[in-house]
Amino acid sequence: MEGWSHAGDTAFSSEKNPKTGVIVKFHSQVEEGVRVSLKSLGLKWNSLRKEWEWYTILQELNLLLREHETEIREIQNAS
Repeated sequence: MEGWSHAGDTAFSSEKNPKTGVIVKFHSQVEEGVRVSLKSLGLKWNSLRKEWEWYTILQELNLLLREHETEIREIQNAS
């Protein structure tokens, strides 16, 4: 029952805060804890471009990175 409740809360949260495609570039070395947090938000490391990317909840990403020198770009859907 708790698992279903948690899954429902997650679904409602994602409806209120839809995921946005982003690219995150750091201006300095990133700590291991920040890398783990980026992964938990769904971002993936692009080793060719040396940046983090994917779809995530932008509000949570901004809270995580507010104390770091980063460049966050939103990716607009091509439609």
